[in-house]
Amino acid sequence: MAQESIGVRIGLLYDLQASWLEPRFARHGLSFTTFQLLAAVQSAGKSASQVEIARRLGISAATLSEAVFALVKKGWIQQSASATDRRVKVLSLTTPATKALKAALKEVDQFEVLVQRALSEADINRLAKLMDAVAKEVEQE
Repeated sequence: MAQESIGVRIGLLYDLQASWLEPRFARHGLSFTTFQLLAAVQSAGKSASQVEIARRLGISAATLSEAVFALVKKGWIQQSASATDRRVKVLSLTTPATKALKAALKEVDQFEVLVQRALSEADINRLAKLMDAVAKEVEQE
């Protein structure tokens, strides 16, 4: 198998996942990109600086600022100054955002069930290890 086909397959699976999840997220008032932003804020914990979230998402701080502004206006994200550095903006989820994210994560679980139906348990374990190895290698670059 040609090496470039791995990247194409990863991209295809990402696109399929996004197109499967997007209408399900919409039921909870989320787009796929909003889900990614909320999930990044939640996973960063209490020290979710805006710069750190932009880095995690692989986007510019300016691009993130626009999304954050919209979600603050919607009442889903709170933006406050860091206790240690007033110039740093810290993000946190509001209760409505947390509820929407929780509902969206149930949809992600359903996608996981769909994916796993195509594989044996041994294949799932092998694939998980391979994907972890690839992620580790890419993160080191």
